[in-house]
Amino acid sequence: MKKMSRVERKKRRRKTFLTILSIFIVVVFMLNSQIFSVKTIKVEGNEKVASNKIALFSSIQKGENIFKFRTKDAESGIIELPYIKYAKIKRKLPSSLIISVEERKEQIKIKDEFSFLVLDKEGYILDNREDVDENLTELIGLNINDKDIGGNAFTGNEEKIKVDFLLELESSNMTKLFKKINIESYKMVNILTFNDIEVVFGSASNVKYKLGLLDEVLKDIEKKDLKAKMILMDKGDNPVLVLEEDGEEG
Repeated sequence: MKKMSRVERKKRRRKTFLTILSIFIVVVFMLNSQIFSVKTIKVEGNEKVASNKIALFSSIQKGENIFKFRTKDAESGIIELPYIKYAKIKRKLPSSLIISVEERKEQIKIKDEFSFLVLDKEGYILDNREDVDENLTELIGLNINDKDIGGNAFTGNEEKIKVDFLLELESSNMTKLFKKINIESYKMVNILTFNDIEVVFGSASNVKYKLGLLDEVLKDIEKKDLKAKMILMDKGDNPVLVLEEDGEEG
């Protein structure tokens, strides 16, 4: 490799210095110019939480320089809202921000004296109110010590067998089919579907397999338009279907 001359080295150092100086000037300009002051904040993906509330929890102020805050810090502030599961902030130069969020969905309600705790399917406590949607699944029999909004009713819960059942139910995506789930006794779980079919589920063991069977039975009932009254899953390996005519099908 050819060795650089003294003149060439001097030119290279000068070029490097000018490059660094140019970058420095550009950075200073970007951090101080009014051109890059936040003028608009757009929120996407929200239905339950108001856009102005999401913007407030981001702690980003209009007029603030678009480069002078960490998006990770702002996103962490937003997900402190109980209904917000995920938040992502993108800068749109020169002066706009786009906040994209994913909200937690209300799915479970638990009676709490004169009101209901409202949970998502993962057990996060979203609200505590008297007026709740009839289409939410009512959960009976799970003791919750920490009822703070934003907390999780499943995490750290001492009733591990019941929580494991609920988590398996959540992963099966079947919770939305059930009007009521009674797990007061993990040895005898009872379920009522939104079609008013009683399911004697039995013990909260071998849950994944039993939920698979139950899913097949419910789909078969719908496909054949059967007038089902009960599904007995505590009478052996195969579910027993009880029709409204009081007959039974294995």
